Amino acid sequence: CVHSFEVISEKRFGSAIALQSLCPSKDLVALVSSEGQLAVHRLSLDKVFSTTLERDARCLAWSPDGRLLAVGTESKTLDIISTEDGKLQRSIPVDSLPSCASWSSLPTNAK
Repeated sequence: CVHSFEVISEKRFGSAIALQSLCPSKDLVALVSSEGQLAVHRLSLDKVFSTTLERDARCLAWSPDGRLLAVGTESKTLDIISTEDGKLQRSIPVDSLPSCASWSSLPTNAK
């Protein structure tokens, strides 16, 4: 089965896109340039925020509600960024270089 999609908008960026991720719950897309610039845009391509990452990004993962973005880095961290303002909320060290990331929910009876 082959699907075709209609291009509804197009925009050029100043540098190559190294990573991209579409938010599953909101009309947002995250783009990381080859120069380390993280930009979050609405699907209409209106910019929500743009920030320079302190570490090279390897992977992206949206929180289920779309309010946070996890950025796996070359420095063995998961940087949690607010998608409202682009501010770093938390940096979590990990044991190895992240190649992918995802969010999961804990059961309501988890301690």
